[in-house]
Amino acid sequence: MTVFTRRRAAMAGLLGGLAATTLPPGAPRAQPHPPAARPDDDGPDVDAFLAHAEGEGGAEVNAFLGPGGTDVPFWGRLTEAERPGVAWAPDRLSPDYLGLAVEPAGTDSFRLTAETLFRHAALNGYALPARGNWPQRGPALLFGLRGCVLVSPAARFGQALELRESTPDHQTFQCTLGILRPDGTLAGFPASTVCNADYMYVQTKLASGKYANLLPTGVHGYKVGTHRASSPNPLPVALLQQRPVTVLRSRRVDDNKMQFRASDDWDGPLLPCDNIHVAYGDDSRRYPLKFDSAGCQVIPGYFREGKMTGPWAEFCRALGTVDADYVPDTSRNDDTAQYTYMLLTGREARLLATDKPDAALRRLRFGSSGPAVTALRAQLRLRAGDQFDANVQAALIKWQLDQTPRASGILTPAEAADLGVTL
Repeated sequence: MTVFTRRRAAMAGLLGGLAATTLPPGAPRAQPHPPAARPDDDGPDVDAFLAHAEGEGGAEVNAFLGPGGTDVPFWGRLTEAERPGVAWAPDRLSPDYLGLAVEPAGTDSFRLTAETLFRHAALNGYALPARGNWPQRGPALLFGLRGCVLVSPAARFGQALELRESTPDHQTFQCTLGILRPDGTLAGFPASTVCNADYMYVQTKLASGKYANLLPTGVHGYKVGTHRASSPNPLPVALLQQRPVTVLRSRRVDDNKMQFRASDDWDGPLLPCDNIHVAYGDDSRRYPLKFDSAGCQVIPGYFREGKMTGPWAEFCRALGTVDADYVPDTSRNDDTAQYTYMLLTGREARLLATDKPDAALRRLRFGSSGPAVTALRAQLRLRAGDQFDANVQAALIKWQLDQTPRASGILTPAEAADLGVTL
């Protein structure tokens, strides 16, 4: 048994949990209450960490693990005195808020509707699927609100969601994931769209590794499949990222604080596998962190004894990826239906919902398309086209860094004017 195989076996005792079990779908019957999620004290999964250790980063990981090997010093396992702090960067330093820093955070609740989301799509040049062409097996439009929480958490579909702005803290669920149906009704679920502090800590220790990242706002493509398919505990009917993108990585600790800054390292184009999956935790979890993510978009709950639990179970139910007993419908794995996921900030959602003028909210970013993107590609000396893909994103980031020490990968009206692009 190799040293890393021994470490993986030893870690299994720390991580706990059951291997995925596929059960035949039961006969349709009245919808039960989703199984309760049991508190979990295990901490994050280290499959990705050890997989890297067995690959090209072995020497670096071995140095980080040290002589003890199995005692991986993730942030949450350190004492409070040993832990570096973790925080969301101020607006003037955050890539998500660079172009919104003049807009103060809101404290009042607001209502999000389908029309709010479609207005955001129009102002960003997103070519969303026409409602009549959405897949029959589930809604095509998923949305994520980073830094935005539900005022009254509920999975039921309705005409609007009551929300308020929040601040991601890399420890708890400070975001919302939602589903929009063709009839205009929508449902929201507590979520995190940022990585947790554990993986941020690992990233600072493994400067050349590719662990924690921040998925940029924009429109991303997903399909149903198995998350961590080669691990001892694969998760069926997750949503797997399909399009390469440039992501942000924070590789340093400044003033004993970890945070994503617009001056950090942009990495890509690449496929970071920032999937949408269960959080392997919830608010009752005793471990300091409530969710497991190195950049994935996660919803509270567990996968145990062959069933989904918590809000994740209801999310899967709405997508049609589980049966009446919340058992995964594995026939959906590798489903060819593409799910469009539109990620924006809670600040943008509030400004849209409160009728901020269009001119202040027009942007180009990952997933945009149209004549403005064609003009942008020409100004950045890229091949002709009308799609804002990972290559355009990377070129825009380079241009932004040539102007200032910070980049967002999002073209604002002021920057568009500098480049001679009409939004």
